[in-house]
Amino acid sequence: MLVFGIDNEWPTLARRGFEGFIELLVRLACFGLFYSIGGAAGGVSGYLCATKLSAKRTAECIVRKRSVAGHGKGIWIRQTMQPTLTHLIGLLLAASVLHADELPAPAAAGIKRNCVGCHDRASKKGNLDLNSLAFDLDDRAVQDRWIQIHDRIEKGEMPPEPNDLPEAERALMVTALRRPLAAADLAKIAKSGRGPMRRLNRIEFQQNLRDLLSLPHLDIRDRLPRDRESHHCDKVSSSLDMSRLQLMAYLDAVEIALRSAIVSTNDPPPLQKRRVEGKQLTAKWFIAGGRESLFFSRDSKGIDLELRAPPRGYKHEPDPSVELALFRSPGWPYAVWPDKLIAHTAGEYRVRFSARSVVQLKDFVLKRGTRSVPM
Repeated sequence: MLVFGIDNEWPTLARRGFEGFIELLVRLACFGLFYSIGGAAGGVSGYLCATKLSAKRTAECIVRKRSVAGHGKGIWIRQTMQPTLTHLIGLLLAASVLHADELPAPAAAGIKRNCVGCHDRASKKGNLDLNSLAFDLDDRAVQDRWIQIHDRIEKGEMPPEPNDLPEAERALMVTALRRPLAAADLAKIAKSGRGPMRRLNRIEFQQNLRDLLSLPHLDIRDRLPRDRESHHCDKVSSSLDMSRLQLMAYLDAVEIALRSAIVSTNDPPPLQKRRVEGKQLTAKWFIAGGRESLFFSRDSKGIDLELRAPPRGYKHEPDPSVELALFRSPGWPYAVWPDKLIAHTAGEYRVRFSARSVVQLKDFVLKRGTRSVPM
């Protein structure tokens, strides 16, 4: 039979609060360790003695074979008393947690004198009940609430009347609140880093696929659901959840990206080159902006101004002497494209063109421009 001895001082340990609780836990941990060893060895009898512990001393555990239970000084707790021991541990653990999350005394006293009158369960001004607000800084929402309280006291916004709280007491309250709040932040940073993990939003996801697959023009953003925003930002981890439908959309977008990056034929597509010039540059000879917006010219003078479309049976022969004059209005952009120019294979194409800047004069006469304009 394995028995466990604790000195007669366990009530003293309980009264010593957190330090005593730690001392008791170390003894119990030693007991649990040797209890497991004894059970595995087939019920070896033993006696466990743990010396008194302090914050600076090391626990010394000695196991001796013993056949007589209850020998010597101390209170002996047999295996049958484990439920009582469990309750004792629970009570001491609860007491230690309350002690660890206790509001600092200067802050508690100042809040009781100056704040509770307007922020108790009955009045609850600003939807703040200080009587029921725990000082649990492990809870992010509660921590944010205490940060808000700290900031309003520090800025002199609370109490509403500045003379209600002397500056010395205000400084004492702010300092008392700042220390545990800062310590809680540092502990979270040491444990989880400065920011919590989150998934990529749809813009980041698209950019990562572009980099990964070397597809700089890949566009799958609009195939993904819009990301929820918090504080006008779509990178907040608490808002970036992942639903079943969203996961399906992400998988579909990845499949599209992979198809764009993978060649689907055995042989590469044939290399094609095409040069267009003169009247081949556009299939339209007249656009909504009127004749002044688009016309053909030769030697800087407009030609075929009366034609709004190519004549029937007209063949667009290349003519290097003909230029396409296109003028864009400030509020109406125009777009033209060569006739029958079709990309038969999806991919990237290189387009080169030659252009010059001109000024349109009366009777569709073109004058060389004095400054360059963006294309």
